[in-house]
Parts: sequence; C-alpha cells; structure tokens
Amino acid sequence: MAVGIIDEITTEILSTDLPSFTLNNIDTPIGVVDLSFTDIQIESMDLSDFRTYFLESTSEIEVSVSDVYFQISLDFSYKLCTFPYSTDSGTLIITANGASFVGFAHIIQISHVPSLTVDSAKFSLGDFSLSLRGSSSILSTIIQIATPLIQYSIEDAMNSVFAQVVNQVINSLLYAVTCLQLNDTTAIDIRQPCDGD
Repeated sequence: MAVGIIDEITTEILSTDLPSFTLNNIDTPIGVVDLSFTDIQIESMDLSDFRTYFLESTSEIEVSVSDVYFQISLDFSYKLCTFPYSTDSGTLIITANGASFVGFAHIIQISHVPSLTVDSAKFSLGDFSLSLRGSSSILSTIIQIATPLIQYSIEDAMNSVFAQVVNQVINSLLYAVTCLQLNDTTAIDIRQPCDGD
C-alpha cells in the first residue's frame, strides 16, 4: 500500500476525537465512585508497519497494523457515590509502543461502484503505560484500579475508528483506480465486467 495512503489514514485518525465514556460503580479505597472520561484526543501516532494481504480461502482482504506507537490524552473526573459525594479531576495520558490492529474486509458493489467494507476488526493496546497530569495520590489509585476497564473502552473505540477510516480512505481510492495494489506481489482487478462478459 502506498505511503501516501498510510499518511492519509494517519491524518484522518489523528483528526478524530474518541467518544466520551463513563465507568460506574468502581470500588476504591475511598468508596464506590463513578468515573467520567471526556475530551479524548489522539495526540500522536506512527503507522509505519501497515500491511495488506488477500486471503484466497475467504476472498477477504486482511489489513494488519503492528508495532503502532500512539499517545492519547483523556480528561477525567470521579464522583464519590455516597456522602460526602466528593469529586476530583485530572488528565490521563495513555502511551502505547506495541499496539496492533487487524481488520478483515470485502470489496462489494454498491450501485455498480466497488466499495470496501470492514466486516470485523480487533485493536489491541499491547504494552502501554498510564501517566497522570496534575493529580492526587487517590486519583492515581482510582485509575490503577480502573485500568482494565479503561483499556477495554479505548480498544473498543479504536476498533471503530480504524475500521471507519480504512473504509473511508480506501474507498476514496477505489473511485479513481481499476486495480487495487495490496502489496509488492498482490493486486486486485476491480474493473466492472462489460455486458455479455
């Protein structure tokens, strides 16, 4: 896949804010709290290892991204669910050095125009670290307890973002080409057959 396409995918992902989410009834040393995460932004990302393959057995295109570096910032706050209903807030930074994405897509015809659709996708943070900006020790403890749920929420959101952007960028390419070059050895002819062929 051309470097320009990788750059376009990276640009589109970096311009996409992830949806806010909440985690309710988290049991912590200070009591049960609700957590809210807002203003979730992908601050930086490197998609240097981006590969595509054609799977003859299923006629699927596999889109594979590995060793992804990216950093996400999230504003968060907590509220104690019982008296005195105390609150606090901070900013969380997630840094991943070995994230990965695998998606499986088909090329289908929509109104006689080739279109790519990602049927399934799986994003994994891999090894990642969390850091807090301007926060107290209790916030650090709460975030540590909630880390598995935070990881699940971010991975789920990134699944949707990657699938949407890959669809969008490659589909824009399909309108202008007759052959989709997947890698150095594989290309797919997407020309429409003539009547009677």
